[in-house]
Amino acid sequence: MVSLKRVALLLLVMVLSVPALAGARPIAPSGAGGTVEVIVTLDAKPLARGGSLRTLQASQRDVESELAGQIQVQHRYSTVLNGLAVTLPVTDLPSLEATDGVLGVYPNLAYHALRSSSPGFIGAPALWGPTLSSAGNGVKIGIIDDGLDKTHPYFRARG
Repeated sequence: MVSLKRVALLLLVMVLSVPALAGARPIAPSGAGGTVEVIVTLDAKPLARGGSLRTLQASQRDVESELAGQIQVQHRYSTVLNGLAVTLPVTDLPSLEATDGVLGVYPNLAYHALRSSSPGFIGAPALWGPTLSSAGNGVKIGIIDDGLDKTHPYFRARG
């Protein structure tokens, strides 16, 4: 029964994530003879996980030198992950994945909003407008705040 719940939960997550990924597009166009931009993760620890900058730079240089002429480095990552954003021909992806020190190769995607205007999407113009009674005409707003933090240590009896 537990495995059935896990499968159902996995299917639900997959179905709900499809609309979120609909706005994702590759940064560089890919085709039979074209190039593609990918993120390459490397095996040395990033700085946030206790890695050293010297080791990170060495691992990135090793991958670059092994694939010299095939890749063009767009960006280097070192804080949260050890990796490179590279552009290369689509036909060279298998050799990149098989390179020593490479943990994974992921497409570099740019995300954008699928809707340009959410008020129209949720129907807000029908509920709010300058001619409707809900437009706020004649409404007064007052904020009363004495500005004192009564829990501050200076306001205790011992001060």
